[in-house]
Amino acid sequence: MYTLAIVAQQTSEGILVAALLGVATLGSGVLAILGQLGKLPRNGVFGLRTRKSMSSDAAWRSIHARFTPFAWLMFVIFAATALIPLLMSPLAEAAPFIVIGLAIALVTLIGGSIWAHRRVN
Repeated sequence: MYTLAIVAQQTSEGILVAALLGVATLGSGVLAILGQLGKLPRNGVFGLRTRKSMSSDAAWRSIHARFTPFAWLMFVIFAATALIPLLMSPLAEAAPFIVIGLAIALVTLIGGSIWAHRRVN
């Protein structure tokens, strides 16, 4: 009984981590689609919110259009990282791979944002 309880707890923790990473996957996918279509309105909640991107609607659209390939890459990284806790057990063994996936996504976000901002006048 005790072993089953541990397995159930580890499984539910893995599902929770995968679900949270799924939200990040969804967010980066929405950012990629809306940025690609030029349909992401300037706002204070979602997107690359910097002094330069918030300066005008044109700057906002241009930066997000240029960031789109990086948003798609983040989508793939988050989706792959979300699968890790579902495929590996226990969660403690999956943790280093999850951290690596999140680190790669963070580097992609920062690098892509810098790249996109430098290409806008």
